[in-house]
Amino acid sequence: MSSVLLSSNHLNLLVAAGNGGQEKFEMLLAQNLRSFMARYEDRRNDLAASHAYEPRPIDEIVRIAIADWERPTTFSLPDDPTLIVPLVAQTLILKACDCYDANACDTNDYTQTDAAAFIARVRAETDARRSVLYDSLPWWID
Repeated sequence: MSSVLLSSNHLNLLVAAGNGGQEKFEMLLAQNLRSFMARYEDRRNDLAASHAYEPRPIDEIVRIAIADWERPTTFSLPDDPTLIVPLVAQTLILKACDCYDANACDTNDYTQTDAAAFIARVRAETDARRSVLYDSLPWWID
């Protein structure tokens, strides 16, 4: 299994979904960095300092995530992006939680961290189920 340093957009979506702020953003970023360093200790110098908390509406972050999304043919969605956002937002948040867990779990204590608890709360409050839509959405947000 590999690990990636998740983008600001990805972390900002999780923070917005959990009604968090700068502190939650920094907490999620710190755990993602800890996990990345635990897996790739030899790449400590590659860590980007370009992450920034940007309090934006979930709809705006979802639009960024689906801008280049190749829509699946197994189901139909409206062509108008303003109609797609509400249909996609909850599923994208659920998938972002799963991706975060996969990229923050390389420390022995991850399940006991505040970051894991925050993600579990966001997941529990998200009204989405795994579906064809889940499988077709991007794994992480650039």
